[in-house]
Amino acid sequence: MATQAGAPPSVGIVDRWQAARLPLPGWFPWLAGRLLAGFGTVLAVSAIVYLATLALPSDPARVILGPEATDKAVAILREQLGLNRPIAVQYVDWLRHVAVGDFGNSLDSNVPAFGLVIERLGNSIALMIFVLLVTAPAAFLLGVAMAVKRDSRFDRTAMTLLIGFKAVPPFAIAVALILLFSTGPL
Repeated sequence: MATQAGAPPSVGIVDRWQAARLPLPGWFPWLAGRLLAGFGTVLAVSAIVYLATLALPSDPARVILGPEATDKAVAILREQLGLNRPIAVQYVDWLRHVAVGDFGNSLDSNVPAFGLVIERLGNSIALMIFVLLVTAPAAFLLGVAMAVKRDSRFDRTAMTLLIGFKAVPPFAIAVALILLFSTGPL
């Protein structure tokens, strides 16, 4: 391995950058660590979701062809979809396709899945903006009120409620909000 003059042979990228006399911002190691941690989290979540979908009791080939399909037809489709390969090989192949933006086709409508996601992205962004516009000012005002009334009954009650609210899984909150704001009868 070639090294720069004055740099030991087993140095990291940060040390090489500094050995080259390039100014390295103080926040760079923090940012690099956060990016690596985020990438690792996305990779771990994708593996868990991928394995969870494989653990479902249904066979994708059987779902596509229907319950009346012959076992031979299901076996042929499994071969065409690559479902007969080892799970690790299927996952790495899936990652390779996702890395280049190929998310495959929807099993329901046989159209590109990426197009379906993009089609609904506007609604998700509008919802996020609305939630941000409501929660950010509310959180700021509540924080100021709790700071002004520090150690009071209001502060303790609000803190208890906030901790309890934080402990509730997001999907449970989503279901409760859907039931609360749905327009149809319960």
